[in-house]
Amino acid sequence: MSAPSVQESTSDSGQLREAFIRNVRNCQRVIVNDFEEVLADIIEQFENPPMRGDRAATTLELSELVAEAMGEGFSGLHPAGFEFACWLWEVAPLHVVGIPMPAYATAEKGFRHGVLHLRRIASMLCGLYVAQQPQKSETVIELLDSSMDWVDARNLVKFALVDHFERVFVEEEKLLSSMAAGKKMWRRLLPLGTAARIIGMHPEESDRAITLVRKALPYLHEESTYRATLYVLRVAVLYGDQRAILSFFDTLRHSPVEHARRLFCESLKNPKQHWERIPHDSVVTLFRSWLNEATPDIAACLAAAVARLESAEESRDT
Repeated sequence: MSAPSVQESTSDSGQLREAFIRNVRNCQRVIVNDFEEVLADIIEQFENPPMRGDRAATTLELSELVAEAMGEGFSGLHPAGFEFACWLWEVAPLHVVGIPMPAYATAEKGFRHGVLHLRRIASMLCGLYVAQQPQKSETVIELLDSSMDWVDARNLVKFALVDHFERVFVEEEKLLSSMAAGKKMWRRLLPLGTAARIIGMHPEESDRAITLVRKALPYLHEESTYRATLYVLRVAVLYGDQRAILSFFDTLRHSPVEHARRLFCESLKNPKQHWERIPHDSVVTLFRSWLNEATPDIAACLAAAVARLESAEESRDT
């Protein structure tokens, strides 16, 4: 007896299981080069998602399910799986995806949403191959150049590349440095994403990771570079070597680079920011010394940072 179709299955687990099996089977179609048919099937799933209880699976949930299922289908790392992933990344913007969207959403938003999730699947599949065949990272880096926006590029870095470059950070530091300082905007997200990962997981390497951030400072006028750099600094304050990040903050507040002082202020505004790995009095004293010589554009954020530190200390004392 054949398994129930998505339409026939009424249970949450049944519909999702059938969707998983459906996408494992799609791998066989990829292996015989039926790329277009598989893409059409994935789009059909996005447009008619399986149910999860009393609601339809979200596009994010479905994209993760498709990627996981196809990853299992390509568990032997058949070459066609990587070819399909790269092809899917390239052709995704050429296909209209009618994803169910809220009534207030525009048609353009729906189209963009579909492309991002098709490329999310491609990114996850690429990551599966890069993990086992590191030489494929060169091909994936080239895909960054055709990113649609910074979210698109960030997803490719997050799902396909950053795990690998965390493992080979020392060996590939020169490559990462050249991308951070290079002219290709989307590639810059790879060294910045790697810097955030290194600082968060290996705080003893904070200085080396921050060196990559310094290389990217001339490009803070790019929205994607600014957002990525701000993310690195927030990770650094929470998890990295706090003395190293304070030294970098000192550089930012004096920097002639456009947006560097804005970056300094936004980094200080993080409400989750705690300086518990450094003596409290020394941080307050440092910030007060900076405040005494601050330009008007950063005086307010420094004053607020000092006030938060003092308030936190008073709360601990009571």
